[in-house]
Amino acid sequence: MTRRVIIDTGPLIALLDSSEFHHEWAVELIQTLEPPIFACEPVLAEAERLLRRRRLPSAGLFAMVGSGALDVGFRISNHVAPISILMKRYSNIPMSLADACLVRMAELTQDSAIWTLDRDFNVYRRHGRSVLPLMMPE
Repeated sequence: MTRRVIIDTGPLIALLDSSEFHHEWAVELIQTLEPPIFACEPVLAEAERLLRRRRLPSAGLFAMVGSGALDVGFRISNHVAPISILMKRYSNIPMSLADACLVRMAELTQDSAIWTLDRDFNVYRRHGRSVLPLMMPE
């Protein structure tokens, strides 16, 4: 069985911005993965905002979605209560909506890993107790 990969904003930016420190790592890793990679709309919004701030086109981001390489089928409206609980539990960090959605997505699929550059995911737990499988640079 193929592990379901759930991508955070950092690796998306690393894929799309060749000047990003982790660009080569992200490009090498994505070539080993079977599509689709899963995300949520808050991750797309964060990525688009960061690309715009860097004066980079967002066409590559939307091409990933349009081609089916990036699946954004997760619907926040179907998970309002669990997302709210996560954001309250980790309010001391504070947990972003994007992070809460990614943790929730990982809770829904046992064989999944979150692809991230964000060290906060070392603190977050699946169902409040299980360490999240992560794909991070060393």
